[in-house]
Amino acid sequence: MSRYGWPSSSGNNEPLTYIRGIPVDVTTLLTAAHVAAMLVVAVLLTLDRGAWVQPLVFETNFLFTGHVWSLLTYPFVHDITRESIFFALEMLMFFWFGREVERFIGRVAYCWFYALLVMLPPVGMAALKLMLPGVFVSSQIDGSSTLHFAVFVGFVLIYPNTQMLFGILAKWMAVVLLGIYSVACIASHAWFSLAHLWLSVASAWSMLRMAGVGGGFEWLNWYQSWRVERTERRVEERREKQRMARIEAEESVDAVLDKISREGMASLTASERAVLERARQKLVKRDGTSSR
Repeated sequence: MSRYGWPSSSGNNEPLTYIRGIPVDVTTLLTAAHVAAMLVVAVLLTLDRGAWVQPLVFETNFLFTGHVWSLLTYPFVHDITRESIFFALEMLMFFWFGREVERFIGRVAYCWFYALLVMLPPVGMAALKLMLPGVFVSSQIDGSSTLHFAVFVGFVLIYPNTQMLFGILAKWMAVVLLGIYSVACIASHAWFSLAHLWLSVASAWSMLRMAGVGGGFEWLNWYQSWRVERTERRVEERREKQRMARIEAEESVDAVLDKISREGMASLTASERAVLERARQKLVKRDGTSSR
């Protein structure tokens, strides 16, 4: 096991090979695979063979009918007519940030990380579709934009304070992009896409955090800090109330004793006698506890 709790092997952080002096790693191969898959899908769509691509798309109903391969193939189904220039930007970002994640956690760990990011969210989506069939009208996943955004979240967990565009820290960039993506899904009532986004981000976050990776996000622990502070404040308030009640009780007893010394026991009212009785019971209880 590596120092982050992932499976490891010798040479884990070294490139797979070099081509004309250029290092080739897992991220490089994955990027090439996505580009090749995009070209194949583009040719099939040009030849009006889109039906050949459909079984490769993840659909919750397909999963229940035995099309388990779609758990692995859906990220490579790229409709260039829909993704357009954003496909190139996505691949560029994945190449940049994915390589940094791979270098940090190691090649074998990165393979596990990427594979689980591919499979875990769709399985979670299938479970949600069963529990909330009326909410998720669309239940199809294709392409890798959400997957690679989760990889970017992994990069942010590792290097949260890296300066990015216009000097914005990586962690704030991730928050802004996640917020924009979420608002867009909500505005278009794309609940399935919204759930897929958050499941992917949560999967990346959980895997790296459980492996001991991640820093610079202490501000996200505000809830835990707030709960601790609230508990401490309530304990202090309770102690203060008890102290004030004890002082008031002692003052009441002193006042009753003063009245007895001036006017005698016969002058006490029922409430004053009750004050004395409560004080007597407390003394008896305290003496009994101390004698043990």
